[in-house]
Amino acid sequence: MVKLVEAMRKKNIPFSFLVGDLPTYKTIVQLMAENSEMYKDLIPILGAFHQQMSYIYAIYKRFRGSGMADTLVTAGQRLTNILEHEELSENIKENLNTLRNALTDTREALQAAHSNLEDDDGMKDLITRVYEKPGTDMGDLDLIHGDV
Repeated sequence: MVKLVEAMRKKNIPFSFLVGDLPTYKTIVQLMAENSEMYKDLIPILGAFHQQMSYIYAIYKRFRGSGMADTLVTAGQRLTNILEHEELSENIKENLNTLRNALTDTREALQAAHSNLEDDDGMKDLITRVYEKPGTDMGDLDLIHGDV
């Protein structure tokens, strides 16, 4: 970090980002706290993967024991039931299936599915029918037995 600060001064660079994994980030923050004047122009950043893991852990800590896992399982089951609904076009079923399998599909497949659903008139009609009943929530509707 000392060499970085020296290079910044030499090249007249006003600030610099310093990216690292979680242990490196903690060390950088600790060193900056101990030498705040020397490292005042450094901005520590947690690497993208470690940011995501930190967010996931924060969400886990916040919602642990809340029933969120059960809700997600139930949502997956409801989506499976929706996919079996005979009134949906094959295109909508295919794209919803891709979204349901988001953990295993590629980013490109998910983006294509999202785009296809946005452009599909049948999906627009389904959304319109869902929101025709003010005060209802998607979870309150029985999509299989025709409440929509």
